[in-house]
Amino acid sequence: MIGVQSKVQLKDESIRFGSKDQSGWELSVEEIRVIIEYTTEDGPFAPDHFLVFVNRSGTEYHLPLEAEGCLEVAEQVGKALEADIDLKLSTSTNFASRVVFPDSIAGVEGYKLEKTKQTLTQRLFHLGQEVRMILSDEVRRSLS
Repeated sequence: MIGVQSKVQLKDESIRFGSKDQSGWELSVEEIRVIIEYTTEDGPFAPDHFLVFVNRSGTEYHLPLEAEGCLEVAEQVGKALEADIDLKLSTSTNFASRVVFPDSIAGVEGYKLEKTKQTLTQRLFHLGQEVRMILSDEVRRSLS
């Protein structure tokens, strides 16, 4: 982590996230249907550990754990949802994901990865292949 560039807080029963690098967002705690923890291979010079709040329509709100106030907000959201937001991927250096809420699907994979078609430039210069994160079947079923 190079420096905290973002901040999150729980105010008036809504999570409010703001960042210098990306647009902010706001989400009412009562709209949360699923919470996913995931890690990427981007660290340590870029955020690589996230919480994602998913609402009923499947909209995803990504929150880097390095954001100022993140752990406090996670604890407060857990209390509001009567759930234990137990983060277990902090030592992962690869892509990994797991559902932390609701209990009915906690621990299952939150995302599946889909590799995109490699461009000619990526092949010629041996650049990595881009990957899309898609909500897992279990997560999508829990939203319906």
